[in-house]
Amino acid sequence: MGNFSFDKESLRQNFFTTEGRLNRKAFIMRFFGVSISLGVFAFIVYAALYNGTGSKDIADGIAISISVVEAFIVYTLIARRLHDLGYSKVLAVVYLVYGLTQTIVMNYLTDNFEPGSMPIYAYQILSTCVIIFLVCLMFMKKGVKGENRFGKDPLGE
Repeated sequence: MGNFSFDKESLRQNFFTTEGRLNRKAFIMRFFGVSISLGVFAFIVYAALYNGTGSKDIADGIAISISVVEAFIVYTLIARRLHDLGYSKVLAVVYLVYGLTQTIVMNYLTDNFEPGSMPIYAYQILSTCVIIFLVCLMFMKKGVKGENRFGKDPLGE
């Protein structure tokens, strides 16, 4: 992972680009770091807004906005991990569509369908597939040794 700092260029290179490659360890660390920190942040902001304004709609809107940022960052991590494995970012784009819509879809489904209905089951199956995909990216295999069409080996081998 190298030297990590919080200057603007480092943040862009670590979290806001789909160019280059990302090894397993860096992917795992950044994925959980982003997911946990933004999840906690969204929870705190949601609670503060809901308690402060009494409006679930305002709190939901802000939480969804944070979720969109998280989905985009995770998308960039997935794209670079796929590049490390020698694959294009097509599956990352599929994840991005899921990630950008999942909070809205989940709220819609839970508000409009009974537990145990087919749309709820379909959403649960899709979510399970996404989790399996992420676990595969974490533990599948090492990336391609040496340089590939997406860049240099992040381990320098």
